[in-house]
Parts: sequence; structure tokens; C-alpha cells
Amino acid sequence: MIARGGKELPEIPPKPKGQRGKMAKSDAHNLWERLKKYETSVLLFAKDSYVQDS
Repeated sequence: MIARGGKELPEIPPKPKGQRGKMAKSDAHNLWERLKKYETSVLLFAKDSYVQDS
């Protein structure tokens, strides 16, 4: 379910030479990464709304 969403995201542009740090990611990309990281919890909450955060 969540893995399919990664294909829909635009590519992160390469960092221009001479600049430091990481390139900023879009809000959609950041949300997708969080959903992927907490996939089990998200899907469990979607199935059973009585689940509480531990």
C-alpha cells in the first residue's frame, strides 16, 4: 500500500556543486517517509480506531 506511493513522488533534484547540506524535500516526500517508517502503526490505527499511542 505505502510502497506504491514512492513511485508517485517526484525525484529529489541533485545538489548543485559548491553548496553544502542536503536538498530540501517536499512536504509530500517527508510525509511518505514518515508513513513508511510507521507503516505498521498507521495501518493498525486504520483498521482499529481504538488503538492508543504508546
